[in-house]
Amino acid sequence: MGRSRGGLTTKIHARVDAKGRPVRLLISPGNDHDVTHAEALLDGLQKRAVVIADKGYDADRVRICIRDQHAIPNIPNRSNRKRKYRWKKAIYRQRNHVERFFNKLKQFRRIATRYEKLGATFLAFVQLAAVRISSPRPSNADPPAEPWRRFQLTDHRQSGPDAIYSVTACPLRVVEHTVLA
Repeated sequence: MGRSRGGLTTKIHARVDAKGRPVRLLISPGNDHDVTHAEALLDGLQKRAVVIADKGYDADRVRICIRDQHAIPNIPNRSNRKRKYRWKKAIYRQRNHVERFFNKLKQFRRIATRYEKLGATFLAFVQLAAVRISSPRPSNADPPAEPWRRFQLTDHRQSGPDAIYSVTACPLRVVEHTVLA
């Protein structure tokens, strides 16, 4: 956790795919710069993936890290950069996927206010919220790929209707993704 004028803070770093589903999540102290954790966030990029990031990630070492993995950086230049790089504004507009992911993530009160003292516990809750955000929603019109399973658990100490509990489970699907940052 980092210290600031408002107290202890934490940053959440996320890499999402083209549909806004999280691919990698990291947390860092709030007083660390984004670039210090960029290499861990960008590890394992697919070839020819387009990495879209904001000006906070505009550093030569981040661009080298992206190019070493045969991916294409699309990062706008900071105003004080000596050497300007080309980037496409039309592609950069797709960065709203990561912004929408953070908006959905902050809808979870426990994430927005950070009740946890330990960073590992906070990261676990962020990951649980990310799974909830990215999991497919069942609809009445379309049945799920696998039927919903229902389990009956019996408590042998009691009898009657209180002894039966029902739990529903939905399998998660893994799909290929295009990387955005």
